[in-house]
Parts: sequence; C-alpha cells; structure tokens
Amino acid sequence: MSRSTFANAPALAIDRTTGIMYAGSGGGPSRLYTVNPTTAVATLVGDTTIKLAAIGDLSFGPLGVLYASMNVLGYGGTGSDHLA
Repeated sequence: MSRSTFANAPALAIDRTTGIMYAGSGGGPSRLYTVNPTTAVATLVGDTTIKLAAIGDLSFGPLGVLYASMNVLGYGGTGSDHLA
C-alpha cells in the first residue's frame, strides 16, 4: 500500500467496529484510502476502477458494509457502488 496526503477528500466514513477512517477521492480515477486521524497520512486501499468519477459520499451499512455514492462524468446522474 502506498502512503500519501491529498487535499481533496469529499467523502469520509469511520468504521464503528474498528475505528478506521476511510476517505474517498476522485476527479479522475476514484480511490479509497484509510486515513490516520492524528497525522492525516492517507494509505491507498485501492482504485475503484471507475474512471472519470468521484466518490461523493461514504457510509457504512448496519452489517458493516462500506458503500459509496459515485458521481460519474457523462452519465447525467449519480449512483451507488458497493466497495467492500
């Protein structure tokens, strides 16, 4: 996993069971990161493989599944994508 900092993270969610903070980025390839809340260092979890998209929001469902709301360029709307 690579470590980085980034300025644009429109989506944040915290896993209530582990306390891990997740951030979503976009404006090109959309990527999912974990974030150290003390240092703000982000660690890349992976690329969603959805090109020209942005993760607009992240949320955990009642069973601990992480969901993302995606804004995809050229599709005229938004949808949701199951990430984990």
